Amino acid sequence: MQRIVVLMDRAVTAQAVAEAISAHHGLLVEAAATSLDEVAESVESPSVVVVDQHTPQSSAAMLSEVRNRWPEAAVVMLDGIATVEALVTAIRESTGDLTVLTASAVARARAQLRTSVVRPAVGVYARLTPREKEVLALLSAGASPASIAEQLKISVNTCRGYLRTLMAKLGARSQLEVVAFVNQHGLPDD
Repeated sequence: MQRIVVLMDRAVTAQAVAEAISAHHGLLVEAAATSLDEVAESVESPSVVVVDQHTPQSSAAMLSEVRNRWPEAAVVMLDGIATVEALVTAIRESTGDLTVLTASAVARARAQLRTSVVRPAVGVYARLTPREKEVLALLSAGASPASIAEQLKISVNTCRGYLRTLMAKLGARSQLEVVAFVNQHGLPDD
């Protein structure tokens, strides 16, 4: 079993990525956070550390801290938006070195996705209204309901209504599951 630490720029993203990774057999996320300080004491020796290149700390500084804390751990650094499948593949194939999952690697991974994985999302996304797609994009970028309401110039209650509708249409029980769905399937094309 590979033990994984996820470090992302936003807590909601870290949790969504952690949930998506944990859904795969043989992968155990021990901690998900926005900084190494949050998890350094509670995690002893992970197999893999997944790091978002866009954390507030510089990539080089974050990599150095991870290497100092857990020298045996492989590091998968995300540079661009990765699908869950591309990330899981990178984790499983990591060898103790640095793996940078770039936008071009993500594009190649997306090209290899089976249509059976992509097709269900296409059908679900086809049922979303343009406004629901806007709310979905902002939520997946880490915006809070209040922030979404402000950006779209709607009330917070209206925004919450859109979020409830999105959760129902996507079969999600929480906003976090909505973000995990987007992380796995990507945003709608239009």
